[in-house]
Amino acid sequence: MSRTIVVLLVGCSLAGALGAAGDQGAEKAVERLKSADAAVRAKAQAEIRSAYDETVQALEALVEETLKDYPHETAASDFEEGKGYDPKYRPAASAMQLLGEMRAVHSVPLLVRHLDFFCPIREHMLSTGPSPEEIPAVGALVKIGLPAIGPVLENHGVVGRRASAATWWVVEGVLAREGIAEPYLTRAVAEEKDPKKKELLERLLEGFKGK
Repeated sequence: MSRTIVVLLVGCSLAGALGAAGDQGAEKAVERLKSADAAVRAKAQAEIRSAYDETVQALEALVEETLKDYPHETAASDFEEGKGYDPKYRPAASAMQLLGEMRAVHSVPLLVRHLDFFCPIREHMLSTGPSPEEIPAVGALVKIGLPAIGPVLENHGVVGRRASAATWWVVEGVLAREGIAEPYLTRAVAEEKDPKKKELLERLLEGFKGK
């Protein structure tokens, strides 16, 4: 699948929700928000919300379809070893970027499940492994913000070994930039009952003390 297909899928979803006119349907719905009639405004709001919801669903379906056979355990290491990268997975990165830009809270569980999805942006792997920009779910979750933190911490150490670094990047992007990483993680550690998860959170907390 190409980026063109991503655009077509989203476009079809919007057209379906706002009518065959597509962009014109969206413009008309927004224009009707100016109406003095409360019923007309309410209908326009419903149409716009429906367009948003259907677009999110289309993007989520694209991610699931594209990554159904993604080799989570080997994709990054194969690329590192010079075996190349299958471009058929790139549409998932485009869809995740859009989900982040749309602040799609509904998509957080999907994005968390794919925190080990790697999509290279350079010809060769960095010596330290993938960069945050090469884990599309990281950027999307950071844009979504605080609603993403709970699910990300809940799955810390569960999704995969590369996802541990991704957890760090999300926490850094959302909590550390607001200066609340240490108190937030301290509370998460105190509330966690599972010993293994508590240990993982304590390690994460150590790295963010003073930030």
